[in-house]
Amino acid sequence: MGGYAPSSIIDNAITNTLTKGRGGKGCVIVFAAGNENNTNIRYPGNSNPDLLIVGAMSPCAERKNPNSCDGESQWGSCYGSQLDIVAPGVKMPTTDRQGSNGYSTSDYTQTFNGTSSACPVVAGVATLILSVNPNLTYSEVNNIIEKSAQKVGTYTYATAGGRPNGTWNNQMGYGLIDAHQAVLLAQNGSGSDSEAPTAPSNLVSTGKTKTSVSLSWTASTDNVGVTAYDIYNGSNLSTSVNGTTTTISGLTPNTSYDFTIKAKDAAGNVSGASNVLTVTTDPNTGGGTPPTYCAAEATNGPEHIAKVKFGTIDNSSARDSYHDYTNISTDVAKNNSYALSVVIGQPYGNENEVTAWIDWNIDGDFEDAGEQYLLSKSSASAASISIPVPSGASIGTTGMRIRVSYNNSSRVPCGTSGYGEVEDYAVNIKGSKSGLITESIDDIIIYPNPTPEQFVISSKLIGAQITLINSNGVIVKKQKMTSSKTKVNLSGLPSGFYQVQVILGSKKLSKTVVIE
Repeated sequence: MGGYAPSSIIDNAITNTLTKGRGGKGCVIVFAAGNENNTNIRYPGNSNPDLLIVGAMSPCAERKNPNSCDGESQWGSCYGSQLDIVAPGVKMPTTDRQGSNGYSTSDYTQTFNGTSSACPVVAGVATLILSVNPNLTYSEVNNIIEKSAQKVGTYTYATAGGRPNGTWNNQMGYGLIDAHQAVLLAQNGSGSDSEAPTAPSNLVSTGKTKTSVSLSWTASTDNVGVTAYDIYNGSNLSTSVNGTTTTISGLTPNTSYDFTIKAKDAAGNVSGASNVLTVTTDPNTGGGTPPTYCAAEATNGPEHIAKVKFGTIDNSSARDSYHDYTNISTDVAKNNSYALSVVIGQPYGNENEVTAWIDWNIDGDFEDAGEQYLLSKSSASAASISIPVPSGASIGTTGMRIRVSYNNSSRVPCGTSGYGEVEDYAVNIKGSKSGLITESIDDIIIYPNPTPEQFVISSKLIGAQITLINSNGVIVKKQKMTSSKTKVNLSGLPSGFYQVQVILGSKKLSKTVVIE
């Protein structure tokens, strides 16, 4: 049903059904989202927030769309801010009117589809809910359906304004309708389950790469049933899954991450956190190929690069306008310094200059601040400089360019100069050998603790980020460590246990504070 012009007759019928049906408890009303594959939920589905708007899902745990796995390219389920729930809506077996008046000439069809085929699934689950608890109001039935939905597919479900029944996604609503969990929740009484699941346990890493970490844990238990697990990276929700394994992707090489898991049930009760698992992603060990850079060369003159030494690079060469030596590389570590020396072959007096560039952010150019180095000459044929590796350098394989030029004629990384030579090398940037933080947790002092209104953090980590997190994993305050004794004001925060995180660079230290 949908696509009609707005009508007070229809609006009144919907209102009366919701408020007067079933002796005042109200009837559950479901509407199809539509099959136009857009965000336009049509009237009357968009007329009342108490309606259940139902989208269609393909057999592959995805919103039905023209490219979904079912092969029905002619339609897609509508979606968007008004979508509440999804149900199967492709190749649905159903009875049919007899003879030629029906959907097909048979009394049955195997290919009923569309959001109109998903709606009866939701209506049927609503009927099951009321069969075990007929005293529920229509809104309580709606809440149960939304709270018990499965978070299926690769979508990100998150909290959203006006969506009180758990995490939600604009492609899938609250997720796939779950008849079993819905009935269990209804048996418990109008969604009033107040018992949280037990905390997940034995969180371990089952594998890691430079950019991903695979996790596994022992399942929680619940008086009704666990519906999902929320995976946190620090205080940030990374994803929600139904099972007890997942892989977190998109991480940074050679970086430490703190993971915890919380379980949820259909009523929205959330468990305590699992054990904290700290995992460091694999480093980018180098040995790769640097980006492709702008062309550069020198066409004339006897001046050339005779030798380059940098880290483990020690390369002697003859005259050439340009030479690609990116098959020769050295490892460097952030926050460490390395000597670069260049010998000039056949120098023309003291008027030859040497310039070097290193692409620290590996973005394929030498134009960023801090990437150019002007070497100092100790003689007509020798130049050198000490190059510090920035703490913010990107991990990976990058390029280093050396140019000898006559009389400052070309101190730019690209293009052609009349005299000199250009050579390119590879540099493998790795993490700091010394690390950014040497303090331990015991070196951070918080006092007074417990405290009614403020506390002081005593630490040498000036410039660090102070983050205060409540027992629900929500960040409630952030500020900088401005001195060795930084005061944190707690006004307006309720009493309870809070985690204090002190973060500088890739290192994180944590302690607990109690607000009285």
